[in-house]
Amino acid sequence: MKKSIFGIVFTSVLVSVLLFTATVNAYHPEETTETVKTTVADDVVLFTDVDTSDENYEAIMYLKNKEVVVGYSDGSYQPYATINRAEFLKIVMEAYGYDVAGFGDCFPDVTDQWFAPYICKAEDMGIVDGYPSGYFMPDWEINFAEASKIVAEAFRLTADSSDSDTWFQQYVVSLELLAAIPTSVDSFSKNITRGEMAEIVWRIKAQKTTMPSNTYESIDDGDVVSVGTGDVTNITLVYKGDGNVKWISDGYSDSGFKLVWSMTSGPTYPTRSTDKYKYHSDPSTYLSSVDAFDGEGTYYVRVCEYLGGACGVYSNEIAVDLSGDAVVDQSGDVTGITLTDAGDLNVSWTVEGYSASGYKVVWSKTSGPTYPNRAGDEYLYYSDPAVLSAELNAFGGEGTYYVRVCEYLGGSCGVYSNEISVNLSGGSAGSGEVTSITLVNNFDGSVDWVVNGTSSQGFKVVWSKTAEPVYPNRAGDEYLYYSDPAVVSADLSAFDGDGAYFVRVCEYLGGSCGVYSNEISVNLTDGINHDVSLITMSDDGGGAISWVVEGYSEEGYKVVWSKNAGATYPTRADDEYIYHSDPSTVSSAVYAFDGDGSYYVRVCEYLGGECGVYSDELEIELLE
Repeated sequence: MKKSIFGIVFTSVLVSVLLFTATVNAYHPEETTETVKTTVADDVVLFTDVDTSDENYEAIMYLKNKEVVVGYSDGSYQPYATINRAEFLKIVMEAYGYDVAGFGDCFPDVTDQWFAPYICKAEDMGIVDGYPSGYFMPDWEINFAEASKIVAEAFRLTADSSDSDTWFQQYVVSLELLAAIPTSVDSFSKNITRGEMAEIVWRIKAQKTTMPSNTYESIDDGDVVSVGTGDVTNITLVYKGDGNVKWISDGYSDSGFKLVWSMTSGPTYPTRSTDKYKYHSDPSTYLSSVDAFDGEGTYYVRVCEYLGGACGVYSNEIAVDLSGDAVVDQSGDVTGITLTDAGDLNVSWTVEGYSASGYKVVWSKTSGPTYPNRAGDEYLYYSDPAVLSAELNAFGGEGTYYVRVCEYLGGSCGVYSNEISVNLSGGSAGSGEVTSITLVNNFDGSVDWVVNGTSSQGFKVVWSKTAEPVYPNRAGDEYLYYSDPAVVSADLSAFDGDGAYFVRVCEYLGGSCGVYSNEISVNLTDGINHDVSLITMSDDGGGAISWVVEGYSEEGYKVVWSKNAGATYPTRADDEYIYHSDPSTVSSAVYAFDGDGSYYVRVCEYLGGECGVYSDELEIELLE
């Protein structure tokens, strides 16, 4: 155990930090000539590569709304890119509000460039020094130790260094005491990212002193904060089509999951330079999507148990073709399939190996039927690997049909059988015996149905934001297929965003539907419980508030306040907010971010990206 630092003396810590209001125009030289200010009211569109699933979303959004950061000319922020010494110093100096006019030419490699005034002002104040060579090296990436010194010195977080083991210990500890060391920072030599930079500044500025944070000792001892339990023993990942994946976890990850993908096999978190990730902090999340961030082609995808700064157990890896939304290479064990004509409209097959996702039977009047289908092909799907036979129908009229069966990999086929020709003179893959189907809404994202008759091929559940969804689908429709006629319920997803979806279920006849049910409207959300009915807020004095909730908000609460009535989240340009993700939190401090005077305060149930129920509004007096 390393020696602790005593006698930490902060000079003007919070007062100075709360003066942190200046606008930063750029990190990079290219940003100084063309910046992008995306919308900060209403929908709060941030950057093209930053959304609510990003680990540093709150921090980036906060700095963006305060006009502390802006993006690149293409609308991106690049949260996972590292930041160099010049860029980092410029953001800190402008954020604090230093006057850098007239400064320049302080190092051989810092003369009259765009960053020279910031570096030379910092050098004049003793915030930074050059290397022994006499150069500053503005283009070098900045590591956490160097960054902690700049932040501590610039924000005037001074400390007694007499008991320090390293030159940077005092600076790291000054951040530690403000809980400003992100859990992703696991070494002093780590080159920090633009997202981590935002996280450090945001935590200091917004006084996020209760968030998980590493310490000098935890980093030095290699015992960094782990905010997960490590209780997951296995994760199974499957592809659902259209860029969507789903996973099943054996065990519980109280800090949620990281979804990582790349065009190179073995994506990890922390990410390699070629990887991308999404963070889902809600342990109940089991659905997500991936995108072709590096161009169309094959992407390798994994999901892992998040432990805070690193992953624990990883899932299996799947390969997804994002140009065609199809899995192209799962670890399928099938090496051969032999198909035979069993007579009476039936075919059967034998398999060498095992297909975990079952089989697709495809047939057509044209040789070479495939899945996904060409025009003129038909298919049947058997998700049960034990099913080794199928009944075909003459969907294109009597005559000769070409038939194959394939190992299904989710979205596409792996190994195909031999092709056989079968004479079909009639019949139907479905019985056509259903006379009516009645569909009911369970009001929990699921539906049930009651059938008059029997559907030997089961049912298709179809839903859309447009009335009268059908199978085969129109653009904008989604479906689920249940081949077992005994299945009479289904769970739906909000695949096109929250809102009302039109739902029907139909008798499946093989390639198309027979009898449809009535159509119902079902409100679908992202899965968050919207159980809060009332929030009552109280002014506790001294800038403190508390609230009482009727119901439960599993995503916690947003406290929003402003000098103008009706503060909201997402925030208007003149609103401030604090997010409390712990549902047991029922009190908060607010501060005078816009000068002394009256502020209007509300608390709302947080639903992920927006608020549900708001409390009453209080007018309170705040002093800087």
